[in-house]
Amino acid sequence: MRAISAVSSDGPASDNQVILASDMLLSPKSAGKYSGNVKAIFCCFYAGALVFALGCGAGCDRQSAAAEAGAEPSASAPPPELKLAGIDVSTLTAREKAELRTLTGELMSPCADVAVPVAQCLNEKRACGKCVAAANFLVKGVRKGIASDDLQTKYKARFDPSAAKDLPIDGSPVMGSEKCPVTVTEFADFECPGCKAMMPVIDKVIKANEGKVKLVYKIVTLPNHAHARVAAEAALAAREQGKFWEMHHQLFENQDALESRDLSRYAKTIGVDVTKFRGEFKLDRVASQIERDAKLAEKVGVNHTPTLYVNGHEFMPLLAEDPEGELTEVILSEVPAGFSLGPGGSVAAPSASAAGSAAPKKLGTKGN
Repeated sequence: MRAISAVSSDGPASDNQVILASDMLLSPKSAGKYSGNVKAIFCCFYAGALVFALGCGAGCDRQSAAAEAGAEPSASAPPPELKLAGIDVSTLTAREKAELRTLTGELMSPCADVAVPVAQCLNEKRACGKCVAAANFLVKGVRKGIASDDLQTKYKARFDPSAAKDLPIDGSPVMGSEKCPVTVTEFADFECPGCKAMMPVIDKVIKANEGKVKLVYKIVTLPNHAHARVAAEAALAAREQGKFWEMHHQLFENQDALESRDLSRYAKTIGVDVTKFRGEFKLDRVASQIERDAKLAEKVGVNHTPTLYVNGHEFMPLLAEDPEGELTEVILSEVPAGFSLGPGGSVAAPSASAAGSAAPKKLGTKGN
């Protein structure tokens, strides 16, 4: 996977860069122009900071004081052994194990009905498959040297049941079967370079996990992007003729050319009736979809684009170096054991080995 670099949202994104973050911040004044809804949305995505806390133990001072007093220095007790059933911690240093011991002892299991710490959930072999994913997430974060506060924030965003957002489809464009148990919801702006760079990553992950995950697209139109609104209207107008995703790709691939004549050219390229297309820009349902997405973005606190949610949990990569791998990992952790789609998109019965596994979650209504 290629390394990801942060660039200015207004600068061009080269072909060999994937961008997850930029410096596009909205002032309160400009945010007010965004349909009076989204208070502060800034373009593009996630940045990791490596912070290491290294300290010298105070045992030396205590030992010296004891020797001066003529007393035999007492050997400090070794830390308790780190026990996490089913989790490989053999490659961690002593410091990393100590940090992981604290995190798994304090952070709660991701199982809504199991109110115990992650370590207890693992060691008691409780019936919650997500405990293993949660522990491995923490192992990975500790090994990569992510600051404890940052790691806890990302852990809670992904695993805390109370952090999940209610994200109704509400007629939004959907790629994939409505029966898929995993829903990736993307809030994006067609003029955001980070969204453009994330597009092929999402495409690849959705295709590789066909039958398990669907993509729901939510429109964001940043006020300091002059063509964001008209681009969104073009995508929804093309949707009237069943060509939303084709226009979606044309807009991102040609992000520097979003004038009216360009949009008509893209419509012709994807096989849309251009005359009808031009008339569909100002349909009430087109404007309503854009406003509905804006209100949802404000409600759930979206403040950057692209923002992704996996089954309602915000996707916050540990580091920006491998979004494809991390997104795939999160998606697969949400697929119920034994789940598969049969012919025609029907839900196949789980195998005998998966008996007793959780049933697929109830899904919302698929957008047209």
